[in-house]
Amino acid sequence: MKPYPHSVTNTPEQKKFNYRLSKCRRVVENAFGHLKARFRRIGKGVDNHIKNVNTVISCACVLHNFLIAEKDLILENWLVEMHRDSRRNIQYGTNAVDRSEGESIRNALKEYFSE
Repeated sequence: MKPYPHSVTNTPEQKKFNYRLSKCRRVVENAFGHLKARFRRIGKGVDNHIKNVNTVISCACVLHNFLIAEKDLILENWLVEMHRDSRRNIQYGTNAVDRSEGESIRNALKEYFSE
């Protein structure tokens, strides 16, 4: 989801939305960084059918949390390989979605956050 463009005319609600979106994106990016370091299949792209992607990611999260609870650490060389692979596999934005739908979702979230 795109933030509201930075402008001096942004409302306080838009600024609050951009701030919260930024925090959420950082958390999600960190989580995927951990998953990519532990499960190379995710780092190279999930090549399953699109309807199975949520299940694959959910299972990887559960397994990752289990391994953390069992004190199984991510090895340093896995992190190095993940960074090397991620530089080769830069993903660009998806081919488009209905823009008005995205804007209406963003506006609904902005209203929710401003309450």
